[in-house]
Order: sequence, then C-alpha cells, then structure tokens
Amino acid sequence: MFNNMFKNKSNNKLLFIKPILFILIILILFIELIKIPFPKLLNITNSNLENFHNNNNNNKINKDNINIHNINIHNNNIKLEQEMEFKKNELNVLSSKDSKDIFYNNSYLNSMNDINIKARGFTNLEEIVQKYKNESIQDITDEEQNALFWFIQHLIIKADKLSPFIYNQLFNKNVMIAKSNPWLEHNMPHTHKNVIILTQNWFDGIVKKEKDNLVMSALNNEGSTFIHELLHVHQRFNIKKYNKLYYKLGFVKPKYIHNSHNFIMKNRCNPDGNDLSWVWNDKKNNTYYMIGAIYKNNNPTNIVDVSYISREITRSDKNIFNYSNIKEDVPLYNNDAFREYFNIFNNHYHPNEIASQYMEFYFNKILDNNDDDDDDDNSQGYKIFNKEIDKILYGKQINIKKK
Repeated sequence: MFNNMFKNKSNNKLLFIKPILFILIILILFIELIKIPFPKLLNITNSNLENFHNNNNNNKINKDNINIHNINIHNNNIKLEQEMEFKKNELNVLSSKDSKDIFYNNSYLNSMNDINIKARGFTNLEEIVQKYKNESIQDITDEEQNALFWFIQHLIIKADKLSPFIYNQLFNKNVMIAKSNPWLEHNMPHTHKNVIILTQNWFDGIVKKEKDNLVMSALNNEGSTFIHELLHVHQRFNIKKYNKLYYKLGFVKPKYIHNSHNFIMKNRCNPDGNDLSWVWNDKKNNTYYMIGAIYKNNNPTNIVDVSYISREITRSDKNIFNYSNIKEDVPLYNNDAFREYFNIFNNHYHPNEIASQYMEFYFNKILDNNDDDDDDDNSQGYKIFNKEIDKILYGKQINIKKK
C-alpha cells in the first residue's frame, strides 16, 4: 500500500515537473536565439520578398518580421531611418588616398592603347597610370556622406524585390562608393573592381534633394544611375551568369575574326565593358555584327569623340568570322534589326551596357508600380532580360503580388 502511495505521489510530481522543464527549455532556446546577430537570422524567400513593400507616404514598413539578406525590419510602423541607422557606419565610402588601391595593377589601364591614351589627354601609359593612381578620387564630405546614406535608405525601401540585391551588395559583398575628380573618364560614372565611382554632380544632386526631401526625384534620377553602376559591379563577379543571358540575347563569342584588328583597336576602352570579343547575331535575318564605340579619327580630343558603329561580318565556320572591307560601317541607330530587337542604341553597344540599361528600365517600372509592357521596354531583348534577371540575382524567379 505504501509502495503504491509512493508511486502515485511520484507520478504526480513527474506530471507537475514535465511542463516546467518544457517551459524552461523553450525559454533557454529563445534567449539563445535573440543573441544571434541579425546576419544569421535572414534568408531570401518569396514570402519575405512579397512582404517587403512600402505602401504609405511616411516611408514606413507595414509588415512584421520582414527578413531581407542581413537586415531584419520588424514591428508595425517603424520608420526606415530607425531600422537602418545601425548600418550607417558600415557603408563603404572611399577617400582620395584610396586611388592607389583602386588603380594598382589595374587591367583596364594596362589595356590602354595609343588612341585611348591620347583621348584621355595623356602621352604615354606611364603618365596615365600615375595620374589615375594619385589624383583620380576626391574625398566625400560629411554632408555628402549623410545625403548618400539618406539616399541608400530610401533606395532600399522603395526598390521592392531589388532591395535584397542592393542591400547584399552594399553591406555583405562590400561594394564601395567613391567620388571622382572631374577630369576622370570625362566626368562619367563608372566602376572598377568592387568600386562604384560617382561624379561630383551626382553627389550635388542627392545633397540638394535630401535638403528638400525630394525622395522620388533622387530615386528616378540618381537612383537609376546608381542601379546601372551597381549591376556593372555584379557583372564583374558573376561573368558566367551574365554570359548565359547574353547568349540568349543573341550575342556570341567568336573563336576568331579575320581582319578585325583595326576595328578593335579603334574602340574606346570602357571599364564596364572592356571585353570586345562579342558579336551580335540577328537571328531573324541570319546576319552577324561587330559593334563598338569607335573613335571618329586618330586624334580624338576626348573619350566621347566616338561613333556607335555596327559592322556586318560573315561566318566562315562554326565560330570563325571574317571582317570584310566590302561591308560598310552603319551607325547603330540606323541598324534596324538591332534597334527593333533591343529598342536602345547610342551608348548601348556592349552586352554589359545593354543589361545595365535594362536594369534601369526594370528599376523604374518598380518605382512606377507598373508591370505593363511600356513602349520603352516592350522589346524582345527586354522581355528576355525581365525573365532572367531574378534568376541571376537570386537563383530563382521572384514574384511580388501587387497591392
């Protein structure tokens, strides 16, 4: 009897202790979980991206526990500025002393031939290398840094499904931002390695717009430029992914092009598209074209002294082509097949530049909350880009539900 009583009491105690132990285990796990820094808590999923919307004019986020690459935005109606403030010091901005690192043993500079050196106002390669290494970058002021962070904040919150890509590139992949001296590359924005080099005019624009709180103006203008250049950095580190896209756009990599030396040597060097071995195949008419930014003469006064040219070439074997003097150079804007297929021309003579221009279209459609096929981007080339870009950036197609 006493034995049974003891057993009953023991069973009662166990019944009481079990839930307490369970609660304690849960509490310990919770305490350990909240110790994990933000970067370890985050993943990209379709549902996460679908939640990442800004549907009011107060720059607030309306969803709980939104996870985007290494940022956790949570709680209803918390302003972006409060959520992003802890990242301010992690934005990678360069100073004038970093010129040496950017241009040390730089393959772009090493590729310069005489006509490209002359177009930049120099007489020899050693002179251009020294100038670029020592005087290309200027300091970003405190005012400009504050405006830059203001711009990045709004870019991330407004960019919808591009937000994880932008955030990841800036805070995880260590993309850096520099300000050029006006003489550098004819005062045009461009990239080297993992560095986006923006102009004084670009910084002046965001400083003014921050003061006037012109968010959408900054995103539509300076934002388009930034997205364009950010994709150039991504291209540089994901060559195989972009090459697959370019093949789908009709570009091919020839094994050899006979008699093409003069055409190639007269091309303007471009740090964002310096591989000139691409040929575009107009599949509709079964024709092939070399395309380039060709200097107008042998003594260019600057790097914009070029014409955007297409030259039809013939294929003699599976991947062997011939450049013939019988064919004539045709301005790219007069190449009907190219213009119809891509609906862009002018500076978009290289697949890297075409993709970055399409990225601007893509970004602007997000800002406009517009999924329709507009006249500006209703082309076969853009449709292919639009279909492939999510897989390039994220490894899979991402769908955002319109609200």
